[in-house]
Amino acid sequence: MAGKFLRCCDPRIAALHYPGGFVVGYVALFFLFGTYGNYRVLELRGGITDDALPADNPYKQMHEYVHAKEGFSPEEMLPIIVKLSGSEADGWQEVITLTQEVKKQLDGGVLSLAEMPDYRDTGDELLKTPYLTPQSLKNARQPQWRARVASDVSTFGVLVNRDWRWAAVTRFLPRGYRETQEAWKTVELLEGRKIPWWERIFLKADVEPKNPNIGVSGWVMGRWQIDQAMNRDVLMLPSLGMILSFLILRFFLGSSRQAALAVFINIIGGIWLTRAFIWPLHAAGTGMLERIYTTVAYANVIVQGMSFALHKLETFREASGKNSQERFVNAQSIDAEIGLVAIIAIIAFLCMNTFPIWQMREMGYQSAVGVMLVLAGATVFIPAFYLVLERLLGPEHSTAESQEAETEQPQGHWLGKLQVPAWIAISIPLLTFTIAACLFWTGRIETKTTPWDYMKGTLVDKTFQFLKDSGNEFIDLLAEPVKGNIYQPDFIRDAWHLQSDLMPHYGANRSASRFEQWQQNQGLTPVLEINEVASILGKVHQIAQESYKKDWPESPDEVDDTFFLLTEGMSAEVNHQMWFSGGLRLAGLTIVNDSTKARTLIERVLRFAQEEYPSLKVSVFGKMIDYTQMDLYVTQGEAPNIAVSLIFVFISYLLWVIVRNRSLRLQHRAVLRPMLGTGIMVLPFLFGVGVIGILLWYLGIPLSLSTAPIADIAINASADFSIYIVVALLLGLGLDYTAHTAVGYALTAKGTVVFTDFLLNAIAFAPLLTSRFQPVRELGWLMDFMLFTCTVGALIFVPSALPLAVAEQSASRKTAPYEKTVRR
Repeated sequence: MAGKFLRCCDPRIAALHYPGGFVVGYVALFFLFGTYGNYRVLELRGGITDDALPADNPYKQMHEYVHAKEGFSPEEMLPIIVKLSGSEADGWQEVITLTQEVKKQLDGGVLSLAEMPDYRDTGDELLKTPYLTPQSLKNARQPQWRARVASDVSTFGVLVNRDWRWAAVTRFLPRGYRETQEAWKTVELLEGRKIPWWERIFLKADVEPKNPNIGVSGWVMGRWQIDQAMNRDVLMLPSLGMILSFLILRFFLGSSRQAALAVFINIIGGIWLTRAFIWPLHAAGTGMLERIYTTVAYANVIVQGMSFALHKLETFREASGKNSQERFVNAQSIDAEIGLVAIIAIIAFLCMNTFPIWQMREMGYQSAVGVMLVLAGATVFIPAFYLVLERLLGPEHSTAESQEAETEQPQGHWLGKLQVPAWIAISIPLLTFTIAACLFWTGRIETKTTPWDYMKGTLVDKTFQFLKDSGNEFIDLLAEPVKGNIYQPDFIRDAWHLQSDLMPHYGANRSASRFEQWQQNQGLTPVLEINEVASILGKVHQIAQESYKKDWPESPDEVDDTFFLLTEGMSAEVNHQMWFSGGLRLAGLTIVNDSTKARTLIERVLRFAQEEYPSLKVSVFGKMIDYTQMDLYVTQGEAPNIAVSLIFVFISYLLWVIVRNRSLRLQHRAVLRPMLGTGIMVLPFLFGVGVIGILLWYLGIPLSLSTAPIADIAINASADFSIYIVVALLLGLGLDYTAHTAVGYALTAKGTVVFTDFLLNAIAFAPLLTSRFQPVRELGWLMDFMLFTCTVGALIFVPSALPLAVAEQSASRKTAPYEKTVRR
């Protein structure tokens, strides 16, 4: 009675009895939950550096220390660049217009020549009119006006470059901002239109300003550009690949209907619904967002989904029965193996908790959700859809013909010719894995993010290239007096000297900064140059010259009066971004791409300030430092992730082998030696990780955002290959075949379908090789090569070594031909 109740509660059984209801439910899930969930995810797009670092990271602690300062809003800046080439008058007018639009439409402060006050003492009052106004527009090309701007060290080189090729309208983002949302607001402002949600998801990969002389800079927009590149390519290109894989499925299954169902279920479950589930998971308090790392989850899920659908439909085609419903009932025999593969994949993704950063864990959680969805799709909803289509369109006549042909023409014999001696099959994966493990463990394969590679040819990339002489990103420092507050002349002078020391000396000839000279004296080769340093000190200097006829305020009262004048001349949002009573912001402009060089630069700046200016406490803050630190954690977490994944996969295989052996022992038939058999089953995983690791090291390719989860990709590609081969081997042993005959049986039964599994996934990821972005192309070749190595491991190394793991329990074993007992 209990068994009957459980069968009734089994969704696989229910789907076969009420297929129409399940199809309606799935379609409703797709249209209602899927569409609404994907729409809500637009509000949950997180920047790659949001909440990235663990609590004990010193840079995170420094960042939080700065953000806790009362009266200070240390948020990022987003420069909009106006090119002054061509009609310079139009360029200056655009600066005025853009400044007004940003102030009117967007939160936070804005700073430009149309907003920066030019303090002038008339003798009666101190004027604070901006440099650029509609009234002064005609003076913008006059030498006197340019000389005035060039004398302001807070402006020249930062709001307008030293060659007068561009001017900047700089957004100060509001406190507590959401990076991706603010980037979208900027894109819509520049394009002058509201961008619909479907374009955000599927099409938008670049910024197209209505004025072609406008560019965007800074890593807020850079990270948005990376996000869109990964979003579009990692979502759309594998979807295109799955559509291409329809042809392989159609050929292998002999059914357009079944092939279309497999592709449909995986696009919907593996991408659309997996993405939609981010919304309820976030609402449940997990803090889950969609970002660059998590888009790789969809690629991981596709590997499993295509495999599940292939094996389910292949078993259905081979199953006996009076009608399709009975054949699907008999095809449930494969569900145990599919479920085991799913469990192993989920465990592998949960093993990403070994990475100390949340983003990698988040990718693992989303991948695990996706695997559960494609598992349900293959075992529950593909049968339901098929039965409904059969009622609507009639039965497929080609299926029975294909089944009969397969009975007489078994395939897979050719794989037996590829077998190698067992010692070779075991030693090659062990050797390659050992070498790769040493490379990972010793840090010889490091993580080095080069964000420009994600943006080639985009507006952000073009703007970065245009700004190469000046810099594309600010390194933000907070300078505080060790004692007292900022209203001390000594602090103002020390902070100014630090600012001057960090940037080159400009004049008739540009010369190295004192910071660079300090590095050389320390025996260090400079890695990046700080081209400009912006702060409020330039305005302090200007007010002192105008009001006191001095270079700098010389008394606390003069300093206090100077900062009071600053509060009147600039907006509160800008003032709060630049200074507060306890310290002031120094923003160093540099060219940032290589994360390891950026990390080195930050470390040296802090060391230089500590050694040369002991009267100052200098802290670094901002999201730019986060991705330089994230790389360290990815590198540190890679080896433990591979080790833990291997241990959990080994244990899962071992428990499964022990359970499967039990039924064979009861029949006094041969079994697999648990430890040795499990060790042989993980050979594809060892070989895949080993070869990829050695290649990354040999070719000098660092780990990146897309290639970091190498162990989890290998588990996806290898787990099901090994399991299906070993399942067939155990079936052969159950038929009293000898070890070698059972291996031949396994290759004949499952060799071709495993090879087809490889082809399907390889084709699914082949379109990634056409991406404009190098890291996406790297993900494509990594996935395809990993699939290939795992296939070699499963079809050559595993069968070659498996006879060693067979323990004979009966003297009489069959060596007779087995072809007529199987169809594949």
